[in-house]
Amino acid sequence: MTPQQEHALGQAMLIHEKGIDRSYMAINSGVYYQRPFPNRTEPAKRIMNWIYDQPEGRTFLLAEINKQFSNSTVHNAMKKLEACNGVTRVSTGPATKSNPKKYTVSDYNRLILQEILFNDR
Repeated sequence: MTPQQEHALGQAMLIHEKGIDRSYMAINSGVYYQRPFPNRTEPAKRIMNWIYDQPEGRTFLLAEINKQFSNSTVHNAMKKLEACNGVTRVSTGPATKSNPKKYTVSDYNRLILQEILFNDR
């Protein structure tokens, strides 16, 4: 394939891709199965139960969860919980020793956690 043919093929592919509607894949699209819920593995469920059991208004650090659970599972679960509003991050900016990641759980967060933990699909 010549460079000109390769360029023409690439442009045709881009034009084709632009015409495809992918709005249903957005996090807040309302499509239930596209929400970025954490996997419902047993380790992830234990993390979510621990968060769900935290008292209203209590701020907890990511380091607290890391001490009790596997670091990689905590990272993946917290990233997805934050994206789907299952937990609220109260710290701002990148995490450092002087500015660790801090979270809290509100009533709205608990509704999301209930949906993840107790609704079988």
